[in-house]
Amino acid sequence: MKNFGRWSIAVVVAMGVNAASAQLLADQVSLDEDRRIRYDDDDLVDAQILTQKQLAAINDIAVTIWSEHPGIGTVRIQINEGTRGQLDALGIRYRVVHENVQELIDAEWASIQAAANLRGGTWYDTYHQYNQIVSRLNDLAAAHPNLTVRESAGTSIEGRDIPVVRITGPGDASNRPVVFINGGQHAREWVGPATVMYIAERLMEDYGSNPRVTDLLNAAEVVIAPIVNPDGYVYSWTNQRLWRKNRRNGHGVDLNRNWGWEWGGLGSSGDTDSDIYRGSAPFSEPETTAIRDYVLADSARIVASIDYHSFSQLILWPWGYDEVDPPAAEFDRFETIGFGIRDEILDAGGLPYTPQPSYDLYPAAGNAVDWFYGATGSTAYTIELRDTGDFGFILPADQILPTAQENWAGFLYFAEETIKPISVVLADNAPMSIGATTPTTLDLSVLDGSSYYLIGSTRFLTSTNGGPFVESQLDTITHNTYHAVFPTTACGSTVEFYFTAMAGNGATVSLPAGGANDPFVAVSTESTSVFFDAMESGTNGWTAGVSGDDATTGQWERGNPQATNAQPADDASENGVNCWITGASAGGGIGTFDVDDGTTTLVSPLFDASAAAADGVDAILSYARWYSNDQGNSPNADSMPVEISNNDGASWVQLELVTENLNRWERKEFNIADFVTPTSQMRVRFLARDLGDGSIVEAGVDDFGVETRGCPCAPADTNCDGVLDFFDVQLFLSLFAAQDPAADFNQDGSFDFFDVLGYLDLFSQG
Repeated sequence: MKNFGRWSIAVVVAMGVNAASAQLLADQVSLDEDRRIRYDDDDLVDAQILTQKQLAAINDIAVTIWSEHPGIGTVRIQINEGTRGQLDALGIRYRVVHENVQELIDAEWASIQAAANLRGGTWYDTYHQYNQIVSRLNDLAAAHPNLTVRESAGTSIEGRDIPVVRITGPGDASNRPVVFINGGQHAREWVGPATVMYIAERLMEDYGSNPRVTDLLNAAEVVIAPIVNPDGYVYSWTNQRLWRKNRRNGHGVDLNRNWGWEWGGLGSSGDTDSDIYRGSAPFSEPETTAIRDYVLADSARIVASIDYHSFSQLILWPWGYDEVDPPAAEFDRFETIGFGIRDEILDAGGLPYTPQPSYDLYPAAGNAVDWFYGATGSTAYTIELRDTGDFGFILPADQILPTAQENWAGFLYFAEETIKPISVVLADNAPMSIGATTPTTLDLSVLDGSSYYLIGSTRFLTSTNGGPFVESQLDTITHNTYHAVFPTTACGSTVEFYFTAMAGNGATVSLPAGGANDPFVAVSTESTSVFFDAMESGTNGWTAGVSGDDATTGQWERGNPQATNAQPADDASENGVNCWITGASAGGGIGTFDVDDGTTTLVSPLFDASAAAADGVDAILSYARWYSNDQGNSPNADSMPVEISNNDGASWVQLELVTENLNRWERKEFNIADFVTPTSQMRVRFLARDLGDGSIVEAGVDDFGVETRGCPCAPADTNCDGVLDFFDVQLFLSLFAAQDPAADFNQDGSFDFFDVLGYLDLFSQG
């Protein structure tokens, strides 16, 4: 195994165990009394910043800024007691989050003291000092010598070790792809090192018992640096709990503005007193230089990285230096994996995290994720851990373990995806139903991963009703994007399908991963559009606003939305412009025209779904929706009910309660019969509401449609069971005797011999 570091732990030992131990002992803080700077009666407030002048002013007023990327919009700041009047004088609206920041710090210190006196529990029941983290890392490495090498990336300004551990399965790892993760760039973000340590521990402890971990470490190497900023972290324990930077000349440098990619640009400062002071030059700090040199020693193997921070529950990808996106294919990969991380976190019982480009938070030049992506080409993310602001940096210790556990699930998925030689990515979810007589199409792309894509090697394979897999039509759009065309089949057929592509290293990658052994499955159906509205012009029977609506702003309107951090820039249609949106104008900022102080309702036109029941097929409702409520003073406090009626609005049944913040349009489908009986008197309504104190709520609806989907019954299959037999004849004769309209086979309004003759003729024809 190659040694990347400037020296390994063995070299540190050889140079003198006593010196290293003495440094660790010197960093030990007594828990008897908290001697750090106090923030008694400091307020923590969310300020609504509308202008650059206001932004500059709060930089002068604030004791410290808690928001990672302060800019136009909501900025969380800590201010001295009695300075709220300055915000009032500047015309800045704000909400007090906590009236005494010191109370949060005192409660945290008390919990640390209590945990130190308890026996049992886990290491993740409390926060740990730098020397305790280093000792824990050393112990874990020593306990797993077949998997782990403990190294050092270098030393900090004050001479502390920047610890690193390399974890991989037995055997030659020199050609394995490397996933690099780190925490602790910002000193006050204590949950970051704790989460990274948990990931390291799980990798070591679960190898051999968890097949996913075993497969990962046999194929790749994971490199973990839990504390990139050891001096700042120690200082946050000894002197100032909310210290952010390193310890350069007492004023410190924000390490996450010191990386040499677009250094010195937006979202950084040349003022040494600023929390986002970028340093005197790119990589002016030994901490960022150490990690850079460590990574570049074998940069060809680095395929992915995560820089863990807190807080906000965000999954961020490049670029961060400005409102610039990577190339389209790479952006698609970032978005796909980012949303995959989110889904894994949710599936593990975790809290919702929002995936988005880094610049959506506001630009921040000189950050680590931009450098990792730009300099090494790795799939690089920043993850902002819990919470969304109730406690912020002073996250209670009882949230350490759930934060770590949910992010372990996200990390494992992330590592598995990014070490793949290449990735096959669908433009939409794999369909569960396809057209029987009208071909269904599906677009896909093939993206480079730890290797590169062999152009032209993609295949689309399908199997009908259990038959052999055969190649189906796959049209080339660009060198790595394709248009798959499903074969037409008899209605009701089962179609299994998968895709393959080859990488430059000789590996064949399948989607799904199991290929023919675990393919996607769809059923062929016939579909007929009943109603569709792309919402490009006219109201078309939609009603915006009903009796009882009380929202003061952000009422539903049809229009072209203007982008904010909560509202889309475009509608959901590929070639469209307009949609129904809660206030199309952006106004002066994110909270200007959002839904405020109540509810606004959008009701669909009346539509007829009764034909579905008569034909024995499904009536499928579909629409695209946008929803955001994770910003402002009460993030995630609201929800949007979507309801359906089959009696023209006399009563309503809930289709879904929208709470997720995807920052994208989401297409939804529902089988109407799963909720109500399809009738000719159908309506759907969307209730966007602001019930929290200061929430930012934005919603949109587009491409609303209803179609019948399924395989209609054969005319003589009276009971619609797919079989023509005695029971069909018996049922027909019963309906005929009762003069049921279904038995008027020739539809002439009378029940006579010709109806019976017509039925028996069709029955004999099958």
